[in-house]
Amino acid sequence: TEMRVNVHSVLLSEDKAAQGNAQGMFEVDKADVIRMLAKYADKHISDDRDRRLFEEYRNLSREWITNADAIMAMAAYYRQEAVKQLNGPLAKTGAQLSVVSKAWIRHNEDMAEKAGDAALDAIEKARRNLYSGVLGALLLTGVLGWLTFRRIVYPIRALESSIEAIAGGAYE
Repeated sequence: TEMRVNVHSVLLSEDKAAQGNAQGMFEVDKADVIRMLAKYADKHISDDRDRRLFEEYRNLSREWITNADAIMAMAAYYRQEAVKQLNGPLAKTGAQLSVVSKAWIRHNEDMAEKAGDAALDAIEKARRNLYSGVLGALLLTGVLGWLTFRRIVYPIRALESSIEAIAGGAYE
């Protein structure tokens, strides 16, 4: 969108300084688009459909940028003809970019939704596993505590009985 505004500013502005500023901003935005698309290609392509939509978007972007550069170059000598070109190939490519962009965005939204659902399922599974583990640990601790209690208390009770018997005079 910013690039489109910059092209219009170059073509429609009467002020040479404003045209130069818009041309400079167009070049900065063009470099940003190229950099972001390269970053997406390197790190974020997830499947064949994503790759196909990305390639289509990148190719159409290149075509749009090439047409925009040509129109802005033409504006230096043939301003009226350049303005007429806004509704020609540039507009057609822009409309195609819009269609591909919407499809690509929808595809990425679908993938994000699926990934979110998978993450929620994994969290729920981990929560169930954690509850099972805690319950198992509590049961094991209770059983071990009861066994330890038995191993300590019964001998002490037997010792108590023996001492009471000895104290009562039964030495056998």
